[in-house]
Formats: sequence, structure tokens, C-alpha cells
Amino acid sequence: MLRVITRTFWKSFPTRGRGCCGFNVDTPVLGLIGTVEATTYSPGWFEQRVGSSALREHLKSLALTDDYQLFGVFDGERR
Repeated sequence: MLRVITRTFWKSFPTRGRGCCGFNVDTPVLGLIGTVEATTYSPGWFEQRVGSSALREHLKSLALTDDYQLFGVFDGERR
């Protein structure tokens, strides 16, 4: 089933990436992100987008505090 899902995803999105969102061998999580056009993010993008202190604290509890932690799990985009 995973093969069918990923093959369909790869055919549907010209720009795509994937990331390991859960580092647990018992319950692995694979995130698929696709866009029609290439997306770029400037340094500090995450910090600029997360202005709310409440949101920042919630993301901190998920170990998402900066660009590296957000984008570091992705293996890159393919075009």
C-alpha cells in the first residue's frame, strides 16, 4: 500500500520531498510534502513565522524550535 501511495504522490507533484517525522522503529512516520511550484525558505523563516509566544511554546514541546529542527528531517526536494 505504501508503494502505491508514494508512486501516486510522486506522479502528482513535480516538486516533492519526504521526511522521517517519527524516529521510532515500532511506529515510523513518513511525511510527504508536495507542491506544484518549487518553494524556497530564507534563513530565519521559521522564527519569523512563529510570532506568537503561545505557539512558540507549543512547538517547543514538540521539539520544533528553529529552522534546523523543522527542515532537518527532510531529505530534500526533487524536481
